[in-house]
Amino acid sequence: MEMIKDIKSIPVFRPLIGLVIGILAYKWITFPFQWLILIIIASFIFLSSILIFRLAFKPGLSWIVGFVVHVFFICTGMSIMCRFYASNKPIPEDLKEFRVGVVLTEPVVKNKFARFEMSIFLDSIAEEYIKAQVLMQVKNSFVIPQAGQLIVLKTKPEKIQAPMNPGEFDYAAYLENMGILYRCFVKDGEWKTLAHPKKLTLKFLTLKMKNQLWEKIENLEGGNRNLGVLYAISLGSKDLLTSEIRESYIVTGTMHVLVVSGQHIALIWMVLSYIFYWVKELRWGKFIQFFLIIGLIWFYAMMTGMTASVVRASAMFTLVSLGKIIQKETSIYNSLCVSAFILLLISPQWLADPGFQLSYIAVLSIVFFQPKILFLWTPPSWLLQKIWEITSVSIAAQIGTLPLTLFYFNRFPPWFILSNILVIPLVTIIMILFITMLIFLMIPLVFSIILKVILFLIGVMNASLMFIEGLPSPMMDNIYITNFQMFCFVGTLLGIIFFMRYKKNNFLILGLISLLFFISDGNLRKYHSLQQREIVLFSIPGKMIIGLFEGSKGVFIHNSTDPIDFEESISFKCRPYIIRKGIDKIEFYCIYDSLEHDPGFTRIPGNQNFIFKFGCKSVAILNDPEFFCRHAVFNTLRNRNSYS
Repeated sequence: MEMIKDIKSIPVFRPLIGLVIGILAYKWITFPFQWLILIIIASFIFLSSILIFRLAFKPGLSWIVGFVVHVFFICTGMSIMCRFYASNKPIPEDLKEFRVGVVLTEPVVKNKFARFEMSIFLDSIAEEYIKAQVLMQVKNSFVIPQAGQLIVLKTKPEKIQAPMNPGEFDYAAYLENMGILYRCFVKDGEWKTLAHPKKLTLKFLTLKMKNQLWEKIENLEGGNRNLGVLYAISLGSKDLLTSEIRESYIVTGTMHVLVVSGQHIALIWMVLSYIFYWVKELRWGKFIQFFLIIGLIWFYAMMTGMTASVVRASAMFTLVSLGKIIQKETSIYNSLCVSAFILLLISPQWLADPGFQLSYIAVLSIVFFQPKILFLWTPPSWLLQKIWEITSVSIAAQIGTLPLTLFYFNRFPPWFILSNILVIPLVTIIMILFITMLIFLMIPLVFSIILKVILFLIGVMNASLMFIEGLPSPMMDNIYITNFQMFCFVGTLLGIIFFMRYKKNNFLILGLISLLFFISDGNLRKYHSLQQREIVLFSIPGKMIIGLFEGSKGVFIHNSTDPIDFEESISFKCRPYIIRKGIDKIEFYCIYDSLEHDPGFTRIPGNQNFIFKFGCKSVAILNDPEFFCRHAVFNTLRNRNSYS
């Protein structure tokens, strides 16, 4: 009864569940769009009739209304997914070489290439277009397209291919969830601006303001190595982070601070509340203050790219602020459900986005676990109290997000408590200073001084995390769990949560059964990995990488002469397979150094031709296959002459 009471206290929960089921079911169940609309209309008429005419069902038939409600929202979820994928139009085969389109995002220049998203018109009718990712070769970063510009480029969109290697990250599916099916490669100079936007939309206006703000910052502190972190923390893009800094934040479990989320929005809301405090004294002041603060928060959300986490946080603060205005106490769980429901109605593809999932689960976990963890200890001083509060939040968030963290990123940060104790206060100060800096945008001296202080604090934060990264810790960065294990892990957590909430042993038993399945599946997979014997030829353009795997041992044979380039290839293309197979002892051999290392190679005639044995198989590596072709023809002719 208590569980039913909790569900009824969150009115949007059941519609949200129906919507989520519909979004997920679309991939396995195909219904014509017209049928879905008919079912939705019929369900709506049925439910409206019950409300209007106040029809009552007998207790034994009351389930019919609930069933129709779920059908309505399940079909709604399937229909919005149907419309979303219908917008991903295939390109015609006779597509011309020169294409016209609009730049949608601000280009990011990296390794002499500018990357941005673009709407490419399929015909003279601007309503028909495809969304594509463009990689443009650039020699001068000052001469690149800008967001909102209408440009013509010489290119032919190519379908983004699914990964060719086992376990490799499916980048094509990731882009498809964003509505991007094609990629264009453009050489330097093979594009031209046709027109600037005649009427700036709010989206392009925010992007323009973001670009101008960042240009001002770069002009003052160009070359500062801490700019990439500032760009991520303040404006929501990790494109300028170096690989070393990115790895430090990942290893220490603080990558979440580089994503604009609830913490950032809360600080902006707090500062704006102080700035516009006087507005409350006016007539209708509470409503004016609400629209000012929420309007600026959503403007900032658009500047940061409207990512899932920032939209979730903005929607949450909008609902909470609205509840205070109308003097109605809102449940945090109901606010979360309402925001998720609205966001999925607008962008159903976000359900598959790891950022969206982690954002909501982290908040739910903090709301449920943090008060209970905080209750475990009462610190004797104010400073210890604040440290304990930060620690309890970090532990609570980590408990809820752990299954998804292991599933998506294959690692657990052992020093996350220490890292967050240092980072969260620093990020809070940095964000307050950043907002203050924006207020003094028109006073260059004050703006510059605050910017220097921010970059100094970021430098301290980076140095601290690099130090923590170097601390001795167990190897916890090659953890792999299957889909089944992830669901078992979630089942275990839910069993514990329901047991803590309702004090019923059945939930604890279900949690323990899920844990048993989790451990059993892991042991079974470990047993199979010890019996494995495989040869894998990895698909990497311009390189030959062969993996020989036996039990937990692996040997990679390659032809790369650039160690850095080879390490990047292994990291992105081969590492997921290594983790999935539980391989922990790896050796690398370059065929050009085969005589020095002698991994069992045997040279055969020709230029860099080899043969080696693995188990009962013999494998030939032919860098000079023409040698065998020539000799095969010669031997055939010689045999024929001998016969005659």
